[in-house]
Amino acid sequence: MINYGFDKHLNLKIVKKPYYKEEKKKKLPLVKYTDIGYYIITPLIIGVFLGLFIDNFLKTKSFFLLLFIFLGTGASFYNIYKIYKNGK
Repeated sequence: MINYGFDKHLNLKIVKKPYYKEEKKKKLPLVKYTDIGYYIITPLIIGVFLGLFIDNFLKTKSFFLLLFIFLGTGASFYNIYKIYKNGK
């Protein structure tokens, strides 16, 4: 990934990545996995609340709740797949 920045004369130039980010990855390789719980639970919670809202709005029993729980589960597995793919 190329990062761009401005010098003191406001000219656009390519900026190297900061040293501390590369050093942090070398020392603590599992740091990038600290938010994995949020990647799993957030789509499920959004699916539950969205399903409940639509069910209450349309006066259906639990069709949309189940639909959005399955969609949230699929989104959670997709997030885990993306993390696994980028981690290689």
